[in-house]
Parts: sequence; C-alpha cells; structure tokens
Amino acid sequence: MIFQSLTAKDYEPKNTFGSYLQGERSGKAYRLQLEKFGPPVRHACIFLGGTSNFGHFVCQYLLRLALVDRIPDIADLPVAIFSGLPERYLQFLELVGLGPNRRFEVPSDQITTFESAWIFSSPVFRAADRSLNIWPEAYWWLRLKVSKLLGPATTPRLKIYLERGTAKWRRMLNEGAVKDALGKQGFHIVELSTLSAENQIRAVGNAAIIVCASGASAQITIFAPCDCVVIELMPPNFHAFFGPVATAAVLGQSFARVIGRHASPAETVSYGLQPSKGPTIIDQSDYFADLDAMNRLVALAMS
Repeated sequence: MIFQSLTAKDYEPKNTFGSYLQGERSGKAYRLQLEKFGPPVRHACIFLGGTSNFGHFVCQYLLRLALVDRIPDIADLPVAIFSGLPERYLQFLELVGLGPNRRFEVPSDQITTFESAWIFSSPVFRAADRSLNIWPEAYWWLRLKVSKLLGPATTPRLKIYLERGTAKWRRMLNEGAVKDALGKQGFHIVELSTLSAENQIRAVGNAAIIVCASGASAQITIFAPCDCVVIELMPPNFHAFFGPVATAAVLGQSFARVIGRHASPAETVSYGLQPSKGPTIIDQSDYFADLDAMNRLVALAMS
C-alpha cells in the first residue's frame, strides 16, 4: 500500500505523485515508477503524514485524530508523521495528546512501506462534484481537547487582525493601510507564525471580532468563540471552501468575506516586490483589500 499526501513543499507545482510518476497520462492511468523507498515500518501504527501549510495541517490532518479516540483498540498505537514539520505544528500535536513518545517520523520525499497501518479519511474534503464535506464532530473534538488542557479563555474580548505578513503569494499589497485602519479601531495586530501553538490559541480564544487575510493562518479561527465575528479579506477568483468559512458553518460564528481587486504586475513592482510565481493550479495574484467594505463590516460588527 502506498500513502501519498501533501509534502512539506507548500503547493510545489507538480503532479499528484511527484517524481514517482513517469510518462504521459492516458485517460485515468499513469505509469507509476517506484524508486525512492525509505526504511520499512514493521510495527503496527497509525499513519498521519502532514503538510507545511497550516490551514491544511489543521483541517485535513490534525482533525483526523478525532477518529483515534473513537477506537479504543488503537488508542496506544504510535503515529507516523512526515519529517520536517514545523516545530509549532508538533506543539499542536502535543496539545491533543500526541507527544514525542506517541509519534515517529517517516520521510516525506520517499515511499514508506508499512506492514500494518491505520489511515483515516480527512474529515474535511471536497468531492468530485466540488461540494464541501465536513464531519463537524472533529471540530468539537479538537476544541474540547485543547480547552481541557489550556482551561477557559481569560483574556478580554479583543478585536484581532491576523496579518498576512511574509506570504509567498496572494500578497495583500495594501496590508499596511488595513492595519492602520483597524489599529485606529482598537484591533490588536497578530502575526501567528511568531507565536507558539498555545499562544496562537490564546490569542484568538476569547476574540470578539477577527479580521483575517485569506490564507493558511485563518484556520486558527477554529479556536475562536462561537459568537465571534469573522471577516475574511479575499482576492478575486480565490474562494476556498474550507478554512474560516467552514469553521463558521460548524461553530455558528458570524462570517463575511470582503473581495478585493487584483494587483497588476506593475503595481506589485511599485511596492518593491516581484509578481507572485506560485503554483498555477489556483490564482496566486497579489491583490488590494477593499478597505471601504471592510470598514463597513467592522462598524456593523461593533454596533
């Protein structure tokens, strides 16, 4: 059996099986050439894998562990994760009970063979007809696991902006203006990548309003209160079905999207940047957030 998943390459543009696929696709068939094998795993385990994209890591990997708690016979099995996951992702695994003594690493760029392994379907996935499928219980399981460990939120009901920061693509060129506008309205500016897993959760754990740039960090709203208002700033032609929109649907959070406009290559250069060269499977163009629409929604949320 071969387990193929997102690697730690952050959407590197390549086909599904990366370097393992050789030749042209013919209908639904590929020629699969298996050459790069890692050490075999000869003991029973659970295969999780992983990805370096935070949004996918939470909703498509971390949430799978909800199923482990439902099967007592495998509760003590070690869990295989991909090597090279960011340190703060390992911290999230520890928060749900998957410490170093419960997990081991397998290479993400080689094929690993298993004599006996459990693998669970993702609780969040898009079907062939592009419909979104969600197992809500996984969301509640994750929140309960974390709340038991960290306790109830004790921070004030803050207004939070999750910045896009050092994004590689879909960069918000007027993010400085966004932060200025929100800062004047009492918003706290948060860069999640600088925080530990615990502090990321505490940052949003009692938030009244969260404004976030579309991207991986927006998935952190899964730990925000059910009565939180979430406003997502989006580029055109990029409307992901998971992330905060799925979280809001499950938890009952008030949710709205603000669609901006594309930046031309010349506009990107004028900001001292080179135009994005992200994978072409989705539109990765830089963009400008719609400040007027954002301010109207914020004012409504604060009224």
